[in-house]
Amino acid sequence: MVERQQSLLAGRGEPSRAVGSAQVRVAVLVGEQPATTHRSTVPQTMVLTWHADDGSRRVFSGQTALTLLVRPNDLDALGHVNNAVALEYLEAGRADWLVRRRMVPAEKIIAVVARIEVDYRVEVRGGEIEVRTELVEPTDGDFDVAGDTFLARFRQQIHRPDVARPAVEAVVTIAFVDARLRRAVTLQNYLDSINWSAVG
Repeated sequence: MVERQQSLLAGRGEPSRAVGSAQVRVAVLVGEQPATTHRSTVPQTMVLTWHADDGSRRVFSGQTALTLLVRPNDLDALGHVNNAVALEYLEAGRADWLVRRRMVPAEKIIAVVARIEVDYRVEVRGGEIEVRTELVEPTDGDFDVAGDTFLARFRQQIHRPDVARPAVEAVVTIAFVDARLRRAVTLQNYLDSINWSAVG
């Protein structure tokens, strides 16, 4: 199922305190999203299940869709959305994905972009656009509960409502950083920093 939300800007969640160690199970479900006139099918959906020490359980899966309104200052001299602005739309989509799954950890561990692979396929000139976001890595074979996973990847698309194919397609690699120590930490550390009892 595709989750949808309309917004001008993606919201930010409140920071939370860290809890103890936890367990994770990752699996891939094969299926397709319903096709419509302007949305492509999605052949895989990642499912990540997090079991915290307090007994709470969270499942993160599926694709989110965030509707944004193109602002006049988003357009460049050619009258279409500037390529750098498209990256801001993608960032808003990832923030929306995390907030809707209440995956906003304590301020000490943050998610940062390590790499972006992006293809600009169709001009975006104005009106509304839809940013689709889904987690595609780690996979069940990549993730070791007792090991170290340093990266996660999102697949994202920007759609115009009047065009069948995506206007922008991207694969975004995310790393995790301890803000105080200024060094890389693991996905396990990131998830463990979330107070699942507090977020409900």
